[in-house]
Amino acid sequence: MISDGESLFLAGVPPLFAKADVVEGWIPFRRVFDVVAHGKRHVMMGATQIDRHGNQNISAIGDFAQPKRQLLGSRGAPGNTVNNRTSYWVPKHSPRVFVEHVDVVTGVGPKRAREAGAAAYNDIHRIVTNLGVFDVGGPDDTVRLLSVHPGVSVEGDPGSERLRGRCVGFRGGRRRGRDHPRALPRRAHADPRDARPARPPRQGGARVIAQVLKTPLTELTGVRHPVVQTGMGWVAGPRLVSGTANAGGLGILASATMTIAQLEAAIIEVKGRTDAPFGVNLRADAADAPARCDLLISYGVKVASFALAPKPGLIAKLKEHDIVVIPSVGLPKHAVKVASWGADAVMIRGGEGGGHTGSVPTSLLLPTVLDAVDIPVIAAGGYYDGRGLAAALAYSAAGIGMGTRFLLTADSAVPEAVKRLYLEHDLNGTVVTDKVDGMPHRMLRTALVEEIEESSRLKRLTPTFRRTLEFKRDSGMSWRELAVDGRAMRKAQGRSLAQMTLAANTPTMLKAGLVDGDTGAGVLAAGQVVGVLDDLPTCEELIERIVLGAAAALRSAGSALV
Repeated sequence: MISDGESLFLAGVPPLFAKADVVEGWIPFRRVFDVVAHGKRHVMMGATQIDRHGNQNISAIGDFAQPKRQLLGSRGAPGNTVNNRTSYWVPKHSPRVFVEHVDVVTGVGPKRAREAGAAAYNDIHRIVTNLGVFDVGGPDDTVRLLSVHPGVSVEGDPGSERLRGRCVGFRGGRRRGRDHPRALPRRAHADPRDARPARPPRQGGARVIAQVLKTPLTELTGVRHPVVQTGMGWVAGPRLVSGTANAGGLGILASATMTIAQLEAAIIEVKGRTDAPFGVNLRADAADAPARCDLLISYGVKVASFALAPKPGLIAKLKEHDIVVIPSVGLPKHAVKVASWGADAVMIRGGEGGGHTGSVPTSLLLPTVLDAVDIPVIAAGGYYDGRGLAAALAYSAAGIGMGTRFLLTADSAVPEAVKRLYLEHDLNGTVVTDKVDGMPHRMLRTALVEEIEESSRLKRLTPTFRRTLEFKRDSGMSWRELAVDGRAMRKAQGRSLAQMTLAANTPTMLKAGLVDGDTGAGVLAAGQVVGVLDDLPTCEELIERIVLGAAAALRSAGSALV
């Protein structure tokens, strides 16, 4: 629909420059704004200027009181941007368009809309130029690069501060290398004499929807939506955690597979990508757990989650520094214990969940834990959409946790070929086995897993010893430290000596599959929900549709009341 003239209703979306196959109706200009005022639409506008916060200018160039050049005027731009999803088309990407501050704000960006307090809705969806596609996905609602068009590349020396070629973007920033997340695109074979310094914003998720569900989880942690991305080893790294956090959920960084130095680097990277709250998952039985907690305290991490019950002293120390403590539990009695020690909330994971799991389904574990404690309970195991979140909230849960669903997103660093392998499996595509590390472990049913299931204990000893050596090398631990850590694990988890000999299998085999992409040598943890997943959305898209779907489901359920 063209709001500056007569328009047509089309049956489909024709290709560029092609005529529509079916014209369903005609709108004279006098009726255009009747249509504008009613119903949801996606607006596409041009932009003379766009600043780093997604504010658009089509009004004037220069001082507002005495502009150097008069343009179209504000027209309907302000109303479009606070009432409709809006995208911008920039036919020539240049520093004249992408500026530090627009001269006049006509189209409102998300940060300005939020600060004004008058608009509950603002969705600057995409900025499409002749070089690439952008959104307002950086921390503090700044513009970020999503993709470049064919024939366009981001050029520069990796790791250097010198950006070669025609770098077009926000003026006033320093130059960065090609692989730096802040680098901007250039047209291939562009004239290097046109090089300019540029400073595009940090990566991160966009502020898409306002809070629509208020729960004890959102109140406790400060996140916008009651959705938790769980701390999956080798999967929940800075990219996925920051993507979740910027989309309004609670991202949890997995630290069990990291050294302390790697954990510190990961926390710094997440904080560089987002200003939103996030958490770190810790092994409560690890010998260096207190030192890792000190890292969380020193960097102001909002949430500490634990795979096992942390000691009362550790809980007290974290709470003294306003860190929210959320242990995972598998039985009501475990929830009662950690609640008595001062835990702020607990997460339960039913047998449907991936990784180390129990036999009790979420539908039974959740209500029994809710009946046992009076602290917030987060439900995990079998969740993937808005209906699941609505069901959990109907049980009185504070939110949901998801692992496999977040693993299968565009923001996950798992190799694309491995993601496609996940998506090929159906509801019978997982198996629970204790042959990998001696504990029940739900994983994707692959040829390797079936081979392990059929092998004898003696046949598994040689590869187990090899993986123990590999784990020792990757972790940087001495044999003495491995022994101390093993004793602590045996005491905390009640593992037998035979189970302890297999313990190193899990991190090394998961790394082979989830990081290296070698499914012939690695295992792939997976929840049963893998059988109903068929796409790889961004964290932003996933959380938005889950939250809006849950709100719709709750409204629909409410209509059944008499």
